[in-house]
Amino acid sequence: MKDKLRKRILTICVCALLAALSFVLAYFAKMIFSTSPLRFTIENIPVFIASAAYGPVMGMLVGVMADLLSCVVSGMAPIPLITVGAALVGLVSGLVFRFVKIRPAARTFAGIFAGHAVGSMAVKTIALYGFYGGIVFVRIPIYIGIALLESVTLILLFGRKSIRNLIKKAGGELYYDD
Repeated sequence: MKDKLRKRILTICVCALLAALSFVLAYFAKMIFSTSPLRFTIENIPVFIASAAYGPVMGMLVGVMADLLSCVVSGMAPIPLITVGAALVGLVSGLVFRFVKIRPAARTFAGIFAGHAVGSMAVKTIALYGFYGGIVFVRIPIYIGIALLESVTLILLFGRKSIRNLIKKAGGELYYDD
């Protein structure tokens, strides 16, 4: 019982740190590229780490927490469909990471691309269309490039046994072959 509670507390703490990291990455992207919907950002890498290591629900919660933290700090009211998109990035990628049985590197790529396709390219683009008009469709090729960059980054990261051991010590589990 004590070990189970310790693991849950550790998972919550690590996921809170991942949400904070996602917020910081988004904040830097906004500083560099402005708040335009066409900015380049890698803010979803921590969401994908949570999805892969702790499952779809925790990935979804990290995405939501990062989005809501951004709203609190910026003083803007949350846009519900943007928050849903952030949640779907974590949920969809986590479902692929957990249940698609293909080679680990291909599963990482598929999880990241699926999360971005549903959450970033579809839902968030639709949400932003009302504010910015048709220019938001340029987000789609931008996010294809971001998904490729994030996939390579996480395939290299998750491929290291030392990283998998670190995640295991932090209460998570990556399903990668040695």
